[in-house]
Amino acid sequence: MLKMTEGFYNGMKPFDDAMEALGRQRLSEVFSKETFMKYATNLLHGQPEEKVAVCQSSLFKRVLAPGSNENLSFVGPCILNSDKQKHGKIFFGGEQTQEKVEAFINLDPENKPVYCGWGSMVCKSPAIMVELVVKALQLSGERGVVLGGFAELSLDVLKEHNPDDEKLISYAEKNVLFLDKASHESLFPLMKCVVHHCGAG
Repeated sequence: MLKMTEGFYNGMKPFDDAMEALGRQRLSEVFSKETFMKYATNLLHGQPEEKVAVCQSSLFKRVLAPGSNENLSFVGPCILNSDKQKHGKIFFGGEQTQEKVEAFINLDPENKPVYCGWGSMVCKSPAIMVELVVKALQLSGERGVVLGGFAELSLDVLKEHNPDDEKLISYAEKNVLFLDKASHESLFPLMKCVVHHCGAG
């Protein structure tokens, strides 16, 4: 678990970029890696030195953090309503992303796309992930909306690592919409199916 946490610290550029766009300090400037790892170790052992709210049901406390101290509170899910998500440009792409999604869906309204996204998860490499998802969509004959996530999946990554696979690139250009960020609350009801990383939050 600590190795995964260290990987999170090493790969938090998208989060840092979002903080900077909000006019706030980058997390990597606030916490040294050593400080972050000490904090994470205490948290993972259920013994944070400061108050921490965990966005999970209190039913999970005895499973996820048995014997934790009073500083660890399980507060239930924290969800922004869909209107705030639709217009939230920094984290959700804003109205421009919403317009891209609507235009893509309207190209073939009878054939809803499949959503694919892995959030902060990166498996092997972005090149392998983007090739896997586009090949899966191609083999199944489905259209897709792919959220870039921490792996920054994109058509450019596909082209860079598969320059000779013209059929795959052509399929992606015609049938896959790549997004940097989007409101799940607005997007998921428009999809045929959702392939999602289902993170702890």
